Amino acid sequence: MSTVTHLHAANSLSARVAAEVRAQAGRHGLKQVDLAELLGLTPGQVSGRYRGRIPFTLRDLDILAKRFGIEPAAFMPTCAIRDSNPEPADSVSASIVNMAGWRRRVADRRKSNRGPGPRKIVLSS
Repeated sequence: MSTVTHLHAANSLSARVAAEVRAQAGRHGLKQVDLAELLGLTPGQVSGRYRGRIPFTLRDLDILAKRFGIEPAAFMPTCAIRDSNPEPADSVSASIVNMAGWRRRVADRRKSNRGPGPRKIVLSS
């Protein structure tokens, strides 16, 4: 494998997900053979996934997440999530603030269009 190809593979999403899987497997004391049995794969197929050459499937990640007691999204590196959708929290917050302002303006318009409101009639005796 050339240096350029090797660097690309090391930075690919598959390689980063594989690193997260390896870390979780290590925390739980599982070896590649254990994962192969769990996923119904050969040890060679797990090796390819471990190295990032073959991407883990969603099915694989779902099975592993259940075994490790985590959400499947935990295998996704946070930098990959940020790169694909920059500042999602800020845009959501801005939408909520804009919606609140819009509702306030609509309520103010409705109040101003009602007129003076009902008049009280006072009967004197």
